[in-house]
Order: sequence, then structure tokens, then C-alpha cells
Amino acid sequence: MSIKIKNLHSVYNEGTVFEKKALENINIEINNGEFIGLIGHTGSGKSTLIQHLNSLIKPTEGEITIDGININENKKIIKESRQNVGLVFQYPEHQLFETTVYEDVAFGAKKMGMDKNEIDKNVRESLEIVGIGEELYEKSPFEISGGQKRKVALAGVLVMKPKILVLDEPTAGLDPKSRKAVLENIKEMQNKLKITIILVSHSMEDVAKYADRLIVMEKGKIVYFDKPNEVFKYEKRLEEIGLAIPKIKKLINRLNEKGYKIEEDINNIDELVNYLERKMR
Repeated sequence: MSIKIKNLHSVYNEGTVFEKKALENINIEINNGEFIGLIGHTGSGKSTLIQHLNSLIKPTEGEITIDGININENKKIIKESRQNVGLVFQYPEHQLFETTVYEDVAFGAKKMGMDKNEIDKNVRESLEIVGIGEELYEKSPFEISGGQKRKVALAGVLVMKPKILVLDEPTAGLDPKSRKAVLENIKEMQNKLKITIILVSHSMEDVAKYADRLIVMEKGKIVYFDKPNEVFKYEKRLEEIGLAIPKIKKLINRLNEKGYKIEEDINNIDELVNYLERKMR
């Protein structure tokens, strides 16, 4: 599903002494099946923006359309859009509550009114997609690892078959191994399901590796919206915002400044090593 945001403004506590402009003149188009990285410092407006995508917050001005339909047009469309847009907040494992992994994932499907066979099919498919095997189905969600909890929470959203998946800092608090596993799993899932993904992150390293395009936000405005390599050209401006470009991009920039002419589409150390080996040969 494609997303179009036009002239979006959002104001908290409008008309009061506590009035605060949260989003200002947001204009973006996201294509069907894209992997978008959304990045910015704390308070930049990232969380406010993603909550507009399934009408948890409604625009003060402007509109959001998904596949050409204004998602805030009426209650029926709002309900449908919330099924199409799966929103996974930070630390989603804190929302786990059922007695078993299986029942926790099935909860949302039951609320949607799916029949028993459809629920079972979707639960098993969702758990398989996130890498949770049948041996954990009857386990308590409170007895599994942090990374596994995160995957179960993600499966609980996938079971409702969203066309757009929005992930707010999905690796927050995880150790490096679990962090890598969750991100690889998300990318594999996107390739398999062909869904649109919006990944909110504070890590340029993560978005450089996985995102097709990056949205960079500052003080409620979009500063950049482009391919990662194009965004990373603005190293000084990003540092002013409080964002550091990936270390590998810094290294490439320094090498290019010294005349080495390294290709700019390299985004990780393995690609750089392979590139240098080819050059040396």
C-alpha cells in the first residue's frame, strides 16, 4: 500500500497556554513495498508522525491517504486503516499478557472476528515468519528471552495481516546479537510478504543497511527524504541535528577526501573489504 502525506500539521493542546507545534508542513510519498527508515533526535516528531498513520492522532491540518483513501474520512475507514497499518511501539513485549505464546499472538485475530481455522493458520504463519518454532507455542511469554519476546509481539501484529508495518525502535534494549537477529528477521519478512515497512530508529548504522530511503526529522519538520547514500553526504548538517552518519560512511568520506575514490554506495565493512580486494587484484 502506498502512503501520501500532504501539508500535514499537528498541534498539541491547540488554543491553550500549553500549545505546541509537533509537526509542520509534512509532505511525503511512500511507495508500496518500500522499506523506509525514519530517524531523528528525541523530540524531532518521529513518534507523533507514525501515530498519525493509523489515526491514533488526527491532523490539525492536511491529510493522509493510503492507496488514495483519506484515512480520517469516517469511522469505518479509520477502523479499516488500523487493520492495514500495524503499529509496533517501543518495548512491545511489555504488552504481552496471555498464558502462552500461541494465545498471545492469537488475541488480535480473535478480536477481529476470525474463525478458529483462520486464526490457527495465521498464528502459525506469523510465528514462522518471525522465527518462533512450535516448541515455544505453549511456553509462557514471560519465560522466553528478550529477543524472542520481541518476535512474539511482532507476530501478534502480523497475525492481523497488515499491509503496512510501522516499527518504533524495534531493537531498543536488546543485546547486539538479538538486535541483529530482529533486524534481519524484519528485512526477510518484508522480502517475503512484500509489505511497506517504516522503521523508526536512532541508529544510522541500522537504517543504512536496511532502508531504501530515509526520512530525517528535526523539530517537527522533514530535513531530508532520500536514499541513504544521498542523505549521508550531508555529514556536517546531520551532526548539527545530533545524528552521526555510519562509521563506515565516515571512513569512506575521509578516504575520498584523500583522493582514493571509493564507491559511495558501500554501506558496511564487508562491502568495503570486498571492494578493496577487487581493487588490489
